[in-house]
Amino acid sequence: MTHRVLPGEASRDLGRAVATLRAAGALVVVGTCPDLGTVEPLLQPLRTVASFYSRRMAAAQPRGIAENSAN
Repeated sequence: MTHRVLPGEASRDLGRAVATLRAAGALVVVGTCPDLGTVEPLLQPLRTVASFYSRRMAAAQPRGIAENSAN
């Protein structure tokens, strides 16, 4: 979110990290990106933009994990 990484790329990175941890025997719990549009100090239009992009990121994260879990 803060470095303008595309959701697909970030979710693949997350998926690879989860796969690496699982391969090492770790139990992994992942919380998706929160809706940053709920941060009250953010003023409009930044609040709307933050909400849009954080929701896109949150939607992409489970796909990245699932894609790497199949390996």
